[in-house]
Amino acid sequence: MRTAPNFNVPPGVNISGYPAPRIDHVTHRRITVDTSFGPRQATEVTIHGAHFAIRAVSPEVRVNGLELVSFRIDNNTKSITGYLFEDLHAIHHVLIDYGLGARGEWWPHGGAAPGKRLRFALIGLLIVILLALVFLALRIVPLAWAGMIVAAAIAVFLVWTYRI
Repeated sequence: MRTAPNFNVPPGVNISGYPAPRIDHVTHRRITVDTSFGPRQATEVTIHGAHFAIRAVSPEVRVNGLELVSFRIDNNTKSITGYLFEDLHAIHHVLIDYGLGARGEWWPHGGAAPGKRLRFALIGLLIVILLALVFLALRIVPLAWAGMIVAAAIAVFLVWTYRI
């Protein structure tokens, strides 16, 4: 379901009145699918969670940015099983989007978006740079020391974000 272009809603705001889909965990396995061209290898993905049946709308389901070829929602509305013709070695991101802000996302590392840690690292880097500028303006530290403080903060930032 897509929102009309003249219906301006900020992204991420759920105006559907329905609970957002919740994804608890995701499993996958290799299967063989019968197609009109004969049997073909595919990856079956099962998404476990809740609130997968919303107002009889078929959601957009993406795994690692790839849309599932076909899927079905279980009768208890707590799992979605589908497949795609790609060889997935690991699942890094799952998105279920019903439109109007009713969407669920999942990452394999605890469900927290990787951007949250990066945001804290950027804020910390900004604070260190501002402190170095204040110390430099008040002539508490010489220019060389302020440069080393900023360089150290950038090095810590790069190491921190590399591990994300």
